[in-house]
Amino acid sequence: MHSVSNPTEEANELYIKQSKLSERLISINPPDQFQQEEQTNPLVIWDVGLGAATNVMAAIVCHEGVSNPRPMQLISFESDLDPLKLAIKNAECFPHLHHKAPKKLLEHGIWKSESGHIVWKLVLGDFAKSFSLEKIPDLIFYDPFSFKTDAPLWKADFFLKLFLHLQSSEKLTRLYTYSASTAVRSALLHAGFWVGKGIGMGPKSETTIAYSKCPDSQIEKENLLSKDWLLRREKSYARYPLELGLENRAEWDSKICRHSQFA
Repeated sequence: MHSVSNPTEEANELYIKQSKLSERLISINPPDQFQQEEQTNPLVIWDVGLGAATNVMAAIVCHEGVSNPRPMQLISFESDLDPLKLAIKNAECFPHLHHKAPKKLLEHGIWKSESGHIVWKLVLGDFAKSFSLEKIPDLIFYDPFSFKTDAPLWKADFFLKLFLHLQSSEKLTRLYTYSASTAVRSALLHAGFWVGKGIGMGPKSETTIAYSKCPDSQIEKENLLSKDWLLRREKSYARYPLELGLENRAEWDSKICRHSQFA
């Protein structure tokens, strides 16, 4: 699954460092009146595509390395546990699985740290059908298989359902994914997400960050896709979904170009 980038390195760079997870976990003691609710409630992370648990274990290691961290709740969505089972049987090849958490998750569907500050829950089945039953996340590590394998999870129809669900909360949810394809970014924008450039990883010069609301930091705003991207998109063969009829292309383009981030 990781023929180019080391999976642990990718997990740390793409999901942990880029999301500034360690900073988000630091408790301010005592917090002021505006930080009280944030420090009391757990940081919620959706791990979409558990795989061999590389991404979520990177988050657990990050939490364990923070002094006096706020609570963290991890929710892993997966439809096939065979990769994790196989990796655990060959744990000598996977240092991140030397922790007791993955095996406990497989056995019980949930793992809690001894301190109780980390809760890791497994949701088995189709993410598209189960996500709406879980707590609105602060961060989403969006790592399902590629478009060819998990096509429904990369299309605008699904992203719209996800976007509308996230809009039911006042939270600003950040979604991080390895894809930087024009098709995926177009689908996210059409659904309503604000979409920005993520760090490069392996052979890719960029990845993608999507936001459920306009991001609140200046750096994040500056990294949003610009009108220059719209111009490059016009030359891309992937600007339209394959199933989109010719008669609907004008509406598709219009909705993307009228997105608030391009105002």
